[in-house]
This record gives sequence, C-alpha cells and structure tokens, in this order.
Amino acid sequence: MYRKKEKGFVRPLLSHANVNDMRVHRFYVPGRLSDELLIEHRPLVHQMKRVLRIRAGDTVRLFNGAGVERVYLLASIDDTRVDLRFQEDIAPNIPKRHITLFFSLLKKDKTDWVMQKTTEIGVSRLVPLFTDRTEKTGFSRERAERIVIEAAEQCGRGDIPEIVEPLQLEDAIDEFDSLMELFYCDEGESAAVGSSTHALGCFVGPEGGWSDAELEYFARRGIQGLALSPFTLRAETACVAAVLTFSTAHPFRELDN
Repeated sequence: MYRKKEKGFVRPLLSHANVNDMRVHRFYVPGRLSDELLIEHRPLVHQMKRVLRIRAGDTVRLFNGAGVERVYLLASIDDTRVDLRFQEDIAPNIPKRHITLFFSLLKKDKTDWVMQKTTEIGVSRLVPLFTDRTEKTGFSRERAERIVIEAAEQCGRGDIPEIVEPLQLEDAIDEFDSLMELFYCDEGESAAVGSSTHALGCFVGPEGGWSDAELEYFARRGIQGLALSPFTLRAETACVAAVLTFSTAHPFRELDN
C-alpha cells in the first residue's frame, strides 16, 4: 500500500547529476509521487530495510512508470513502513521508439532472460507466442511483470514494458497488424526498417525456427523478413538483436515533466 501525504513544500527542480548515480537505490512505485510519501507495501519495505540496509537519512530514487521520477530523503523506516520527503525531480529516460517483441516461448530460464535483457535495451511491449515449434507452454504473467520491473529499476529507464498473455501467431498478427509496422526475423534478404516509424513490431521464432507454413503465412499477410546477422543466432540472442536493430536508430530521450 502506498499512501500519499499532501502537505509539504514543492520544490520542482530538474536534476541530471543523480541520474547515473548507482549508489542511490531506485524503486518503481506506481501512482502519484507526492512530496510526502508513506510506503506500507511490505515487500518493498523489507527490501529497503532488510535486504539493502537503507536507513533514515539516506536518499532513494522513485519512478512511477508514467514519466515521473523523483529523489526522496528517508525521514524514517521501520519493519512496516517507510516515510519519505521529496528532494528533487529527475528527467526520466524513456525509449524513443515503441518496440513490440513477439517471441516464441523458450525452454528453461531463457524466456526470463529475454524479458530482462530486452527491457534493459528499450522494448516497450513483450508478447509471448505459441508457434508450430514452440516447446514450452507455461507462462506466468505475474512473474514476467516482476522481472521487467526489476530490470527497469536497475537499468534506469523511466517506464515499464507491457506484458501480454501468450497468443497464437495468427492471433498476434490480427491484433497488432493495424497498430504498427511488423517484421519477422529470418535468414536471407532483409527489409529496410523505416527510420521515421515510431511503432515497430518484430517476430522472433522458436529454437527450431519458423515452419514452412508460418513463413507462407507471413508472406500472405505482407509481413517483411528481417535478417539480423550473417550468422545463425540462438532464439534468445535474436530477441536482443531485434530490439537493438529497431532501437539504435533513435536513442533514448528525456521527456519534459
């Protein structure tokens, strides 16, 4: 539970000095970040007090995933709550492009790794897929959200990627085709990614690659192929390479508060 106190003096300052200071711990707190903030969310309180050993007088950075990031001073902390006071605003780092990664569910911890690493490099939405050669079917959205939140906290981005429940390949194309320019990753000739396109989506196949039927379906739907490398990539590597391919044309930018 997060309770906001409305009293207090507002000091709207824009700071760049603290953005890359890794000594200051950073946490995701959804909702309005008021000038006086009382956190009673037990897992977060436990992490601050018992795991990270944060004490009264220390500073922390909080962001709400909606373009607001602020530095707070801990006024007090105990086993049940943390009382904080606003110090200054920070300009959040938000990806310039809106990149959706459609990826086949992978075995073991590879799906977790994909979600973590693509969050760190700027993916905006993650859509797990069931494809002809998908070997894993289990997926926990709650676990996935915890992974991307932790990755966002650690890497310094100011938003949280959206997690979508797994979809069949055809259903994913039907749902998102009108919303963005879509590509699928495969070896061979590669389409050009438009530098002015804001919303992009890329399909990355399973460890066994796309089936002939799926490749034919991409062609029927007018989805272009994208060659990520002259070498054969593992599926999890291809996911990272795809997001990097789309994001490097437009680096991260700072949003106005």
